[in-house]
Amino acid sequence: MSVALGSRYFPTMAVTFDEKAQALLDAANLPVVATVNADGSPHSSIVLMKRAEHVLYFPVHRNRRTERNISRDPRVNISLYDLGDPYTSIEIRGLAEVLPEGGNDLAHELIRRYMNERHDLDDPTRVAVRVIPQKVIHFPDPARTVPKRFRLDEFGRDAGAPF
Repeated sequence: MSVALGSRYFPTMAVTFDEKAQALLDAANLPVVATVNADGSPHSSIVLMKRAEHVLYFPVHRNRRTERNISRDPRVNISLYDLGDPYTSIEIRGLAEVLPEGGNDLAHELIRRYMNERHDLDDPTRVAVRVIPQKVIHFPDPARTVPKRFRLDEFGRDAGAPF
């Protein structure tokens, strides 16, 4: 399936990230990338990601499900929440493209950033993915009033006391 800018799925222009989205993307939060399987079902995986201006990059291995799905259908959905405040998150819808080179360098950079470790093993099957965002959705929506947050007990039930 070929999905292009200006199609029914995406507007003609890519969007930019506001300050809140940039802060979430630049922190060491763990994004979840969702792609579409050949049968139309969703597939999601946790990735390490970096933002360069208003474009996102993450490494994957060639011939793994995420790479195959993106090569066949470039539509992706990225969910990312703030590890310090899990009630704050963003959803990014965009078009992804598998880049034949740069996967190892990107993986090394992200391992240093996320895990503060050095990783020198090169993998010839690693490639990079570039995502051009088409829509960014904030949760909670800054234009709406934020509902009160309640404390949950160990079973996930409302413990009755607001924060």
